[in-house]
Amino acid sequence: MVYILGMGEAYPDTVIDNDLLFKLFTSKAERDLILASGVETRHTVLTHDYILETRNKDPRKAFEISRHGPTELALKAAELALHEAGIKPEELSLVIGDGSTPRETTPSEAQRVAGKLGLKIAAYDLTAPGVPLAAHLDSLLSWKTDRIPEYILLLSTSTLTTVTDYRDPALATLMGDGAYAMVISPRRASHAKIIHAEYGCNLALESSASIDIYGYIKINLPDFEKLTVQKSLAMIESLTSRYNLNFERDRYIGQQFSGSLLKKISADLQISKSSSLENVTQRGYMAGSSAGTVLAENWRNIKAGEKIVSTMVGFGSSWGNIVVEGV
Repeated sequence: MVYILGMGEAYPDTVIDNDLLFKLFTSKAERDLILASGVETRHTVLTHDYILETRNKDPRKAFEISRHGPTELALKAAELALHEAGIKPEELSLVIGDGSTPRETTPSEAQRVAGKLGLKIAAYDLTAPGVPLAAHLDSLLSWKTDRIPEYILLLSTSTLTTVTDYRDPALATLMGDGAYAMVISPRRASHAKIIHAEYGCNLALESSASIDIYGYIKINLPDFEKLTVQKSLAMIESLTSRYNLNFERDRYIGQQFSGSLLKKISADLQISKSSSLENVTQRGYMAGSSAGTVLAENWRNIKAGEKIVSTMVGFGSSWGNIVVEGV
């Protein structure tokens, strides 16, 4: 068990709304697809002019013209999390990061953020695209409590719009940019504690999602959505039995891939809209940053005895879940 002391989230200022996408995609079929996704707006590090003029036909150019990089977003989220936790950067002992669109393969995202914070501590990436919130916490909760440092910073950041092909309406409507950060402690108590985290993957399954180096994000939508529904239902069934979940009291962060997919999963689980926490309709899909940013936007309001449960499915046929309980 560890406590959440502070969280932060960060998004670029530029927003892609559906009206902008309608300038790119003019047929009725394309526009119906965009509307059916349930995503209304997404944040991007790109400019409107770049998207409209080039459709990001060469993703390498996107890195050159983007207004922010993933590290800058992660740094902003980290600074907010540290402020909320009421600690100084130098009080941290460990930084664990994740990112799906790094500008450099080395140093790691965690090392870049730690460096910008002026730190000389252990920092490394535990990369789990789509599910770092579960992967990071699952790893730490497996440690002996006395080996877990007093203060740890966890983060994930991605700029998926830089690897999006804006000639493809199916993916253009979904992708957004953002980052989250979380400060946790095994000993300093707060009003929210993480009582469970689980990460898993099936490497025998062919991955339905990938990002090419200097290329585009590729997702087999039917396969990815099928796996997401199956794993989400199975995870909630298991967690409900283990933790006596009641979604008239507890709240659910489902897969933040599209508004329509989230709606289907919630309906299958008979979870009401008021008990489902989301930001995909306004932020888009941000890979590993999605679930964490939703939690960052909502964890402050958790009540004693209430649980926030998040299930997530990621790249590499991976999945994970966490349970946060109010104290």
